[in-house]
Amino acid sequence: RVLEVERKPRLAAEVDHSYGDKYALANTVTNTAIITLMNCLDKLGLNADILTAIDKTNATTLRFEASAQCKFIKDVVVDVPVDTTHVEGEVSKSTGIFGNTTKTKVFKAVKHVKEYHYDLETNWSISIYSGTSIKEKKILKSR
Repeated sequence: RVLEVERKPRLAAEVDHSYGDKYALANTVTNTAIITLMNCLDKLGLNADILTAIDKTNATTLRFEASAQCKFIKDVVVDVPVDTTHVEGEVSKSTGIFGNTTKTKVFKAVKHVKEYHYDLETNWSISIYSGTSIKEKKILKSR
């Protein structure tokens, strides 16, 4: 409740401040960004156990790999109705019980569309390894 009443955020340029406050602001924003990144990596599976197991003498690589395979299944011709219609009317007189009869012919347009069906498979993985030892990588997440 106190924060709702007292909070009035303003830009740093509009507030009286000392020279050191700029560095404190930059430090706070940088720490917030680092914590946000660490939370995202934690959700991807990079936890403390994996971080402590990394060889700290070599550079560490966080790798995202993806692949896609596309396989043709079939092609099918589909009839799609078009909004265009053509109406022809004929009047023929008959001397029957019902009197005059009218015959109407309605022609509807149909468009033949060829559909192609494919099977698309995508695979991806996020892994981490130290140095050039790709064979010793630890897969964090994959699909």
